[in-house]
Amino acid sequence: MGQRRKSRESAFLALFSQYFTRYDGESCLEKFAELRGRINPADEPDFPPPHESDVPPHEDELALSLVRLHDENREAVESIIRDTLQGWTLERLSPTVSALLRLGATELLYVDEIPAKVSINEYVDIAKRYAEDDAPSLVNAVLDRIHKTSRK
Repeated sequence: MGQRRKSRESAFLALFSQYFTRYDGESCLEKFAELRGRINPADEPDFPPPHESDVPPHEDELALSLVRLHDENREAVESIIRDTLQGWTLERLSPTVSALLRLGATELLYVDEIPAKVSINEYVDIAKRYAEDDAPSLVNAVLDRIHKTSRK
């Protein structure tokens, strides 16, 4: 797994954590880094383990940038997602899918140096790891629609 994937996963976990805490995204990254340092990978095999080469989540420039961009533009991002969803409401989505869509939309709309196709594929792959079975196709469809409509 490359560093950008790890950065996206850290940012995703921070946004997901916001559903259950009163912390902002950046504080969630810091708390995640603290927790990650205390988890024994043998006890929690699904929890992303720290690696020697990993940048701590609260020092990860891409993760921090994505979380900050999301927090600064949350209303606009959620409005675009609401306009894009067909047959769903943002509130009806699971916290996992909602966090993936909000982070993916943030990256598509505010990070120009990463190709849209790469961003979309990354969030689909993260959805395969963390979300329910039908989530990857929903994430792909919504992010692809956002990308196509934002280019106009």
